[in-house]
Amino acid sequence: MSKELAVVSRSEYTGLGSSQGEMRAALDSLSEAGESIGPSDLIRVPTPTGGGVTWEVPTLTGESESCKELTGVLVYYQKCGVLWPSEEPTENASPVLRTWDLITAEQIGAIPDDMKPILEKHRIDERHFRWDTLPYNQFGSGKAGRGKRVKEQRMMFILRPGDVFPILVTAQPGSLANVTSFIKRLPMSGVQYWGAIVSLGLEKSQNSSGQAFSKIAPRLAGKLSAEDAAIVKSTWTEPLSRMVRQAPSIREPGEEG
Repeated sequence: MSKELAVVSRSEYTGLGSSQGEMRAALDSLSEAGESIGPSDLIRVPTPTGGGVTWEVPTLTGESESCKELTGVLVYYQKCGVLWPSEEPTENASPVLRTWDLITAEQIGAIPDDMKPILEKHRIDERHFRWDTLPYNQFGSGKAGRGKRVKEQRMMFILRPGDVFPILVTAQPGSLANVTSFIKRLPMSGVQYWGAIVSLGLEKSQNSSGQAFSKIAPRLAGKLSAEDAAIVKSTWTEPLSRMVRQAPSIREPGEEG
């Protein structure tokens, strides 16, 4: 017999409960200072390098919080992909293309000379290209003939119980199979993702060259009631869906596969 999934009250979450006023006050104070907040301002938690199985969450004190799992409400989920100008882009490099649907892509950076004849064959209009047919989107086009030259990702915004704002975890290519399979199974369990309490663990894996990397291992830890899930959707999911496309493209170290 399967174990019944625990229903968790939104009152256990600072960013959803009675202290939502704290969140609104924070946003108002930023607005008064002439600033606004977007996904790029959230705490980003990178996947560890070298097969590490412990998350290191940055804090405002400059120290990091270590934990085996990141647990909270999955308030927003977004697939995306970027094509960088080189296999090893510099820190301040801008992607050449970015996609939010893995079908079409928008040009957001300069096209290197060696890419121009290839991309031109997949141009749709002045700013857009076919993403799904790009040679760079085929397996074997990546560094040393491994993986893809493009970087397909999944952005997961996790609101933890004691946090006013969600943290951002970006699943890199080596974690995509685990993450996308998990997300697709949620509705089959009767849970919309914005009503899901998820725990993101880590497992050590190896790529085809024998290099160790860390793979995200998600699990369903609970769910919100339908009423509370609707509040999550209006408070976080819908606003983030409007904001996220303005976010910078994210490149994090350590992910292989």
